[in-house]
Amino acid sequence: YLLFQLVKEFIPSPLFFRLALALVNALFALGLFYFLRIQFPRRRIGGYWLFFIATFPLLFHSLHLYPEIPAAALLLGAYLLVYGDKKNYLMAGLCLSLVLWLHVKYYPALLLFGMVVLIRLIRAREFRKLLVFGIFPLAGLLMLVIYCKGLYGSFSPAGIFPSADYLAIPHHIRLRALMGYFFDQRDGLLFYAPL
Repeated sequence: YLLFQLVKEFIPSPLFFRLALALVNALFALGLFYFLRIQFPRRRIGGYWLFFIATFPLLFHSLHLYPEIPAAALLLGAYLLVYGDKKNYLMAGLCLSLVLWLHVKYYPALLLFGMVVLIRLIRAREFRKLLVFGIFPLAGLLMLVIYCKGLYGSFSPAGIFPSADYLAIPHHIRLRALMGYFFDQRDGLLFYAPL
């Protein structure tokens, strides 16, 4: 947003934000390539990666502001920073702290990844790395809780959503919303990435 304030005279806002999301999508694609190289060092992964690029909405998905791709890129970045060749626990924690702000539906993945790293570092007795890893997620969580309390009157990040009881919504409406999320002809994810 700050960068946009500097260039808004030269680049119209729809183009700027589409280019920004296309950049995030490209970073995710490159991160996926690196992830595949780490997981399968002896296999040729070019075909799998090209399949992903061909079916992945690299440019077209940037028309919409779905948080899934930025969240996936940040989680993948955190994984690569922890398990890759060049380990950087501080930046991995920063990636996780940014995912906190995207949506509460990513919290289980964050907790699972955080717990795996926590257990790994405790078993290795690398408490300094654990402290460095936890700085940004804890600071981000504290800021998110303060933000939610100030704006919504609740410490819970789920307080952002006006629906008090998701389970009270009838099943057929929930199913229709889920199907529309994927099959909507104008904005559905499967329209942009059919595979």
